[in-house]
Amino acid sequence: MSDCIIYISGGLLGDFIHQLSVICELYHKTNKKGILYITDKVGDIFRTGLENTYLETKKIVEEQEYIKEYKIHNGEDYDINLSKWRQSPYLYQCNLYILFNRVYDIEWGSHKWLTAPINKKYSNKIIITHSLQRWGDINIYRNIINKFNFNDILYIYWMNEEYALFKQQTGLELESYKCNDIYELITILNSCKVHIGNFSTPLSISFALKHESIGLSYNSINDQVLFQNLPHTTTKIILDSSDIHKI
Repeated sequence: MSDCIIYISGGLLGDFIHQLSVICELYHKTNKKGILYITDKVGDIFRTGLENTYLETKKIVEEQEYIKEYKIHNGEDYDINLSKWRQSPYLYQCNLYILFNRVYDIEWGSHKWLTAPINKKYSNKIIITHSLQRWGDINIYRNIINKFNFNDILYIYWMNEEYALFKQQTGLELESYKCNDIYELITILNSCKVHIGNFSTPLSISFALKHESIGLSYNSINDQVLFQNLPHTTTKIILDSSDIHKI
């Protein structure tokens, strides 16, 4: 009997992060580490390309206790397709916890599935992120920011156009920082006081870190189905401005 389980995973990157919980939970359930292959042949393709995504994620993935090896797929056999849930008839019919339980027979998210360093420089910072891929009433940020000390807020990004468009849409001039890579992004999200962002890779990372965060769904019906009433999470879901009292 093999002493490990072999997995394959496609994108998008946020989904990839969510899917790592499957490996983590099965490791705790079976004591078998995972060999993980990344590919663009299952799931969605990675927006920054397969090889670039692999290189960007290699350090953080290989640091996880439940990972034995991490490689780009080259035709090898595998046991579990981590992107299979994307074709499930239960998709958008239930939340991620129930969906992953039905597809993989695990308690999705019951264990913290990303560990990362802490940089005390960010311990009092309110971190803002905003993905260009998800849009809605972006001015909800202004209402949320009013609840915090403005001098504690830091907008982080890795694509120049993200912050430029955020400023244009909201009229907000925030202290900002461009992350060098995803490892630094994860470190900041693991170190901050709270993270506020829309549904995107950074918020997926906060889920995995089990770090306090606020997720903005912009009244997306699909997001509401997938992320409402999740157990084992420290993320508060904000649907629209009327939900801000929950913070």
